[in-house]
Amino acid sequence: MAARRAIPLVVLSLFISLFGAGLFTIAQDGHPLSVIDEHIHFDTAVKAGQGELPYRGMLLGQELLDEWVCGVGHEGGDIPYPCGDPRVTPDAIPSGKYSTGYGHYPTYFFAAAGFQKIFGAITGSEDLLQGFRVFSALTLFLGVVATAVFGWLLGLRGARLIAVTAVPIATSMVVFAGTIVNPTSTSVLAGALIGGTGLLWMRRGRGFVWFALSVAFASSIAVTVVLPAGGFGLAMLVALIWKRAAFFRELEWHPRWWQLGTLSALVLLPIIAWGRFIAARATVSNEALYGFLPPSGKKDILVGATLELSLLHTPWRETHGIKSQPESFIGRLAHAFSEGAPIWIGTLIFGGIVVALLLQRWYKFSTVDALLPRAQVTGARGWAPTAFDASVNLVALGTLATIIVYPPALRIMNWMNFGFDFPIVDRYSSAFTPLLAMLALLMIRNRWFAMLLAVSAVLTGLGTVSGAI
Repeated sequence: MAARRAIPLVVLSLFISLFGAGLFTIAQDGHPLSVIDEHIHFDTAVKAGQGELPYRGMLLGQELLDEWVCGVGHEGGDIPYPCGDPRVTPDAIPSGKYSTGYGHYPTYFFAAAGFQKIFGAITGSEDLLQGFRVFSALTLFLGVVATAVFGWLLGLRGARLIAVTAVPIATSMVVFAGTIVNPTSTSVLAGALIGGTGLLWMRRGRGFVWFALSVAFASSIAVTVVLPAGGFGLAMLVALIWKRAAFFRELEWHPRWWQLGTLSALVLLPIIAWGRFIAARATVSNEALYGFLPPSGKKDILVGATLELSLLHTPWRETHGIKSQPESFIGRLAHAFSEGAPIWIGTLIFGGIVVALLLQRWYKFSTVDALLPRAQVTGARGWAPTAFDASVNLVALGTLATIIVYPPALRIMNWMNFGFDFPIVDRYSSAFTPLLAMLALLMIRNRWFAMLLAVSAVLTGLGTVSGAI
């Protein structure tokens, strides 16, 4: 019996170790700057290391120019001048001479700059880009470990623990952020902290402070990183104003209005404060930076918002952003599997949560043990619903609603703040991956579902980095 319990932990440890080895190797392989704004993020991290904060109107720096022309280059294309040419100035940058790094909170960049100094002191490397990328890999790796820890604390064992750990990184869209300079590399860590502390607070009836600290941490990094808090916020609102709802009558979780107010403040105040800080320091207008984009009116933004509403912004997608390709036959097989599996994993997660909610609603927690078997009830086979189940259902509904609503809301907000209409990309949903995995595996107690997810996610995660293993 002890051996049977130990095997999943050994498999999990091996998976985390192999994935980490591949991730850190790719982060240091010297690939070109990514078109996912990496040149802006690199420049912002360099400025942070110099004690500067970008402002609207600040020119991109010399370190970026040197990296673009004399270093790893840029996958979007070269600057048409050789290294050392006096014409290599910010005016030569194809995407524009101004930094847009001012739009990001500085937390990630100052942390990356501090880590780079430590990394350089330990390794002797003076390569700024390498240090920043290793920091991104470290934050993603810590997210994987955090997800496993919270999965264990939530009672997930065996295949369910392996699945909850591997599912958040079973997509190149998430893994890729850990191989470049990008605040999105913190998404899994922030999402695991929010999801784990939030669900533990619901289960134990205490621990709101830890949940609030997790939200504060995520909110200090980026708006997109704190998005999973939206599911808990909606759940809190429903629990406060709709206490007699039949579907949640078993609910024994009792959030307070001051807790909802605290959560709202932690998310909204940084947005408001940073927006005013940006406006106060600006030396050029939004038109000067974004004038190349076509103008958009109210009808255009309504059409765009409708499009966002109709799309499922799932993070489980293959992006082909990781260029490192395996050479061995086994590696090629794993990589091939990883290119198609994310869409099926996303389908299982989203579809599983929806089906579980519908079945629990229709059958009132009774005759669905074939799909959702629970711990054995004395003398009978079936469900023993608890108050925590109702809380999980409530957060699941809130999370699905957040994923549907945030893209049109964010697109409209960007139009109002910056004057342009630009699509919302799926990678903004990356922080939802740990919470969605936790919810699916807490709601669906079927052994075969967990095993299918675990095998698929492990193969996909390893296949994504197989070129470096």
